[in-house]
Amino acid sequence: MTLLVIELKVPDAHNVHSYDELTRAMLTLIPKALSWLISFFVLATFWIAHHRLFHYVRSVDAPLLWRNLVQLAFVSLMPFSAALVGEFGATPLAQIGYNGNRVMLGLLGLSKVQYVRRNPELTTHPMEPGTYHATLLRIAGLVACGLGAILIARTGIAVYATFVYLLMIPIGRYARPLEAKAPNTAAAPIVTPLQEHP
Repeated sequence: MTLLVIELKVPDAHNVHSYDELTRAMLTLIPKALSWLISFFVLATFWIAHHRLFHYVRSVDAPLLWRNLVQLAFVSLMPFSAALVGEFGATPLAQIGYNGNRVMLGLLGLSKVQYVRRNPELTTHPMEPGTYHATLLRIAGLVACGLGAILIARTGIAVYATFVYLLMIPIGRYARPLEAKAPNTAAAPIVTPLQEHP
C-alpha cells in the first residue's frame, strides 16, 4: 500500500522557477493523487478483510496459501495500475487495466472466504452467518464497482469511472448491521498460533 505513493513525485526543480509554476505543477498531480487515495483505501479494505478472515483461521494448507499468494500478485500490481490510471485516466484502456486489477482482487478474496468456509477443519470456529454475508456484500460491492467502472470507461467518459467506488460507502454502512447480528465469539476456544496444515 505504501508503494502507491511513489508515483506522486515532487515537481522537478529545474522546471519550476516561480510560485505560479509550482502551483501549476502541483495541480497536474491531482489525478495521480486521487488515484493514490482511492487505491489506498481499496487496498485497505482488502487488508481489513484479510485480517477479518484470518481471525477464524487456526491453520493453513497449500490451497489457502496459493490463493493468498495469487491475490498478493495482484496487490503488487496496484502501484503500476494506479500510476497508469493516474497518468492516462481519461483512456478506456487505463481504466480497464486498473479496475480489472481490482475485480481480480475481489474475486480472489471471495475465493479465500469460500475456501475457509468450506474447510472448517482450518478454523477455530465457524464464521457467523452475519459476518459471512457482510463479507460477501463488501466483496460483491467491490467487484460490481470494478465492473461498473469498466463499463463507464467504455462509454467514452473514462475519467469519471473510478468515482463509482464511492458506492462502497453505503455498501459498508449496510454491511455493518449484518455483522452486528453475529453472535459474540468471545467464548471461542483459545488456540495456538497459526500452524501450517498438512
